[in-house]
Amino acid sequence: GVGAIVFALAMADFEGGATQAYPMDLPADDSMPATQAYVPEAAPENGSKEGGEGGAATEEPPKKKGGKPKDELAPKKPQNAYQRVSGEARKRIKEERPELICDLKGMGLALKEVWDNTPQETKDQMTKEYMEEMEIWRPKWAAYKETQHYKEFFEVRQDWIDARTRKKLVKTLNKDMPKRPKSSYMLFAGEVRERVTKEVTDAGGGMGDIGKKIAEEWENCPEEKKAELAQKSAEDKKVFDVEIVTYKKTDAWGHYCEEKAKLEARQLLKKLIRTKLDGAPKRAPSAPALFKAEIMPKVAEENKEMAPRDLGKKMTQMWVELPDSEKTKYTEQSERKKLEYEQSLAAFKKSDVYTRFLLERQQVKGKENRALCYRTYPKRPPSAFSMYAVEHKSEVEPGKGEGKGRDALMKKYALIPEEEKAKYIERERELKAKFAEEVAAFKEGEPIKTFKAVSQKIKMEFMGEAMKVLTLKFLADAPPPPAKSGFLIWVADKRKAAEEAGDPPKTKRERIEEMQRFKQEWKEVDLGTKFNMEAQKKERAAKWKDDCKEFMEKDHWREYLAECKRMRVPVQSIMADKKRIVKKLKNGMSILPLPEKPETLPIKPPTAVRLFFKENAGQVKEKTELPELWRNLPEEKKQEYAERTEEQAKKYREEMREFNMSEEGKTYYQQMKSITRRNKMARAKDAFLTDMPKKPAKPLIVFMKANVQQVKRANPQAKGIELRNLLMDKWQAMDETEKANILEKAKNDEDEYNEKIGAFRQSENWLKFRRAVMVKKRKPKKKGMLMLRPQAPQGMPKKPLDAFKAYCKENAASGKSIREFATMYRELDEEERATKNREFHEAMEKYTNDLAEFNKSLEGRKFAARIKAFEKKKRTTFARLRFLRDEPKRPLSAFLQFAAEKRPELAEKFPEVKGMSATQAKLAEMWKELSDEDREAYAEKEREAKMAWEQEKADFEKTPNYKKYIAIVARLNKKPGATAKAKSKGIAAPPAPENMPKRPASGFFMYLSEQKKAGVTGSNMQLTEAWRNLGAEGQKKYQDEAAEQLAQYEKDMKEFQKSGEGKRYLRLKGAADKKNRIMLAKTKFLGSAGAPPEPKRPQSAYFLFIADKRATLPPGGKISDTAKQLTEMWQNVTPEEKKTYEDKHNELKEQYEKDMAEYKNSDNFKKYDRALKTITKKVSKPKMKAGGKGAGRGRGRGGNSKPAAADSDSDSDVMGTDNDDSSSSDSDTD
Repeated sequence: GVGAIVFALAMADFEGGATQAYPMDLPADDSMPATQAYVPEAAPENGSKEGGEGGAATEEPPKKKGGKPKDELAPKKPQNAYQRVSGEARKRIKEERPELICDLKGMGLALKEVWDNTPQETKDQMTKEYMEEMEIWRPKWAAYKETQHYKEFFEVRQDWIDARTRKKLVKTLNKDMPKRPKSSYMLFAGEVRERVTKEVTDAGGGMGDIGKKIAEEWENCPEEKKAELAQKSAEDKKVFDVEIVTYKKTDAWGHYCEEKAKLEARQLLKKLIRTKLDGAPKRAPSAPALFKAEIMPKVAEENKEMAPRDLGKKMTQMWVELPDSEKTKYTEQSERKKLEYEQSLAAFKKSDVYTRFLLERQQVKGKENRALCYRTYPKRPPSAFSMYAVEHKSEVEPGKGEGKGRDALMKKYALIPEEEKAKYIERERELKAKFAEEVAAFKEGEPIKTFKAVSQKIKMEFMGEAMKVLTLKFLADAPPPPAKSGFLIWVADKRKAAEEAGDPPKTKRERIEEMQRFKQEWKEVDLGTKFNMEAQKKERAAKWKDDCKEFMEKDHWREYLAECKRMRVPVQSIMADKKRIVKKLKNGMSILPLPEKPETLPIKPPTAVRLFFKENAGQVKEKTELPELWRNLPEEKKQEYAERTEEQAKKYREEMREFNMSEEGKTYYQQMKSITRRNKMARAKDAFLTDMPKKPAKPLIVFMKANVQQVKRANPQAKGIELRNLLMDKWQAMDETEKANILEKAKNDEDEYNEKIGAFRQSENWLKFRRAVMVKKRKPKKKGMLMLRPQAPQGMPKKPLDAFKAYCKENAASGKSIREFATMYRELDEEERATKNREFHEAMEKYTNDLAEFNKSLEGRKFAARIKAFEKKKRTTFARLRFLRDEPKRPLSAFLQFAAEKRPELAEKFPEVKGMSATQAKLAEMWKELSDEDREAYAEKEREAKMAWEQEKADFEKTPNYKKYIAIVARLNKKPGATAKAKSKGIAAPPAPENMPKRPASGFFMYLSEQKKAGVTGSNMQLTEAWRNLGAEGQKKYQDEAAEQLAQYEKDMKEFQKSGEGKRYLRLKGAADKKNRIMLAKTKFLGSAGAPPEPKRPQSAYFLFIADKRATLPPGGKISDTAKQLTEMWQNVTPEEKKTYEDKHNELKEQYEKDMAEYKNSDNFKKYDRALKTITKKVSKPKMKAGGKGAGRGRGRGGNSKPAAADSDSDSDVMGTDNDDSSSSDSDTD
């Protein structure tokens, strides 16, 4: 229990320190530009820092800093209360009680005692300070995320994350991959490392000293020993070469290659979108949004006490009441901005950046397709010279240049006898012939078909977008095509005359009605006018062709041709006639149009609101005024409309009943049902049956297709039935042997088809097709939670019934109860009962073996994974329902609050909007039209609700129910073979003392504070611009004041570090850091997926006996009675039988000791042991002169002390922290 508490505190401290994503503060001046790209800091090879602890820097070349990239310009995140207290207390405890430095449990208890003894007022004050610092940090972080430097660093960090993901994929999918053999030096190092480590550690050395010591001993190692190790390494290399070739032929390697290709493609596509489409324009605001953005500062200033919700309503009402003349200004401005947006979007798509994006996206997808489909492509055989070179490469001096390597082998190959050279050439010819056969077989397989289909899809996707871009870029000024008929020319002239006469613009519905009227009028037009229209059509078509030819002679057209050639897209012929597009599917089936509605089909009457809108549409200028009229309508009038609607609805129902009973209605619905089902079937076949095997033709049909051309040539006058009769005569006159061959081939094709169609009907596509075409029946919803256990596969062995259950099943026809069966079973003879038990054990042993084989199969592993996921989900769900009933609910987001507020208003204003999707779309549109100030009001409400929720959640997480739930989840999420993990993620650093000095604000933030107190409003960007406009002279007052406060802060900080409370805080913080490092090492080396599981201690002879005999007892008894019976049976066992179980126990114990020795000899355990020694070792501190640099900090530079070397490639790198003033060497000296 105490150990778990200590481990939990350590994990909490570690997690608290690791949450700082970017620990560095923003620079106080402009000495470092914001656009400076991230460059990893180089660290000395031995792990020490120049001028820091560990002595002077060495002259060794610096190594590249590993680990997660850090943004040196990002604002540092504040520490919470526990981080401050434990950080201070850790260093004090190390000084007062140095024996706890290597005692993880003791240090944890000491830190826990310090935290428990800290007054609650101090904790609350530290928490308050932490929240205040977070309020300062959040806007700094938000402002920093807008800088160019953050975008550049984001790409650096994302590249690191992508690389880490790829490494994780290698470890996850290649668990069974053979390990690369060690070199002779590594074998030697493995033999002497344990001894050298002990010697160097006892002498006070570090990881770097261990490596140097091993290198020295290797230099002094006898040549015989080196030759022996080299021979062993070469032998291991030969075994590895054979094993790796075998492994690369397995499904596991193929699965890894496919997943790697998919992962790399996904990462590259995301990077392309981030980097290439970053400059795309943003959508333009609407007229109400522009209006609200303009009046927001003034309205907010005049109504400071008004809630954000009421403020938004007020501005909405102001927009509604705004005169049309004023609205026109904003509408025109919005239209102008929309036009600018469309132009900007068109300009962006014309840019080379978007073109490069399309090209690179096509390349990435093509590379992924080739990697997936060509993975199993046969390997090209070596040439004759290559085979000779492999066999004789040890006979020449390795290297490059004349007389070495390849050059020497080519000379030797030229001098060998022709007979020997002919053997190599013959082998090459055989391998090439085999390679050609394999390539031909590969081209007939599924991978090449998939490759071609996906390649075509990628090509069409690229061509579609590229042709749009090129059209926009080069063909925007091409001559527009003329009207296709004289009627359209006549309509255009009529509409042009109406516009010149001053007719108002017509709506879409009016234009449709107008077109119907024009069609009727066109029928009555005289032939002379129609002839003139046709003549004009020809004249305009001829002029358009001349304009097209002139356009195609310009340089702009030649540039278009060159760009099409470069991008490999077809050239669009601007003079081609547009063909009518027929809606057909890929499988050749067409989508039939629905039948026209009969004239006798009753029209559904409108609702009361719609009836009112229809009758009063002419009384208002805009439709938006109709809802207001309806709301102001007296209840009596509304009731009249409701009664009228009810009468019409009643009449409609009667008419529909008559229509449904009529022949016309039955025919209409039958056609509708038939066409709908046919279209549904066509779409389902097109989607899921493209890979369905085709049924082979009958032998007679095959014969006729093969001979029809020959019979036609011999009888050119024969057609139809005559031609068929001639083919039938030829079939009847065919030789029986030849006919038998055709029938045999047809039978083989039929059998092959039946086999393929049977396999296809077991596939996922066939099940999807069946689900798509079947008629769905509505099932009543079941109340409560329903979790179905995954069904066992058909190939899974079934567990046999035990002896008693088998006996019950045999006598089930007697109809007796379980209690009666138990009595009958006890009364059986001992021999009969023993026989049944023996049969059960034999069946159980067979079941165990079959189950073990099944669990090793792919189907078994998948089923085990499904069962594990189901059990985890089930237990987590039940735990959540049981313990998290009182958990505070997360507050709604700003948009959801807006939607909840506007949904009733939406139903009144827009009654025509119905359905969830339409309502959600309308609310989203209204949200987009809100101004930034209106959105900020809802965002402020969201932040307030979220802060309250976080406080409630923090209180809830302290309750016993939440702790029980976390314990269950932690137990379920524990990886197999991993050591027990703590409930929390690390020990949080101790909270900073109340008297700990606070870093003062910079001059810029002093200026912001002064402006806010003065009542100046504006965005951060505006205030920053105002700060820049002050210039050096205007900023001097604030900078001087900030410098004075910073000097005072540094003076106070030195005094604080000398105080007892300061030393205690720093000591506690150092102890928590060390605990977290140990925890991180345990998690990395003993808790990872690849770590070997710790062997389980074997059962004693008594428990082995109990496990064997428990199944022989009848079920249904109490546990205590069963235990007594088993104990009595053990006491009455003969010494010979008892010795059997003891011998079995000894064998298991011996195997356990071997497994334990192998476990402790594993690489993971050794790495953890070395890391633990590195962390917990005690290093003497150099004495410092009084008043020297570094006094009062608990550590000094030490002019004569050796650097605490640490190999940057060692396993202890993971114990580093994210704090700026700590490193692995720092922690070692603590």
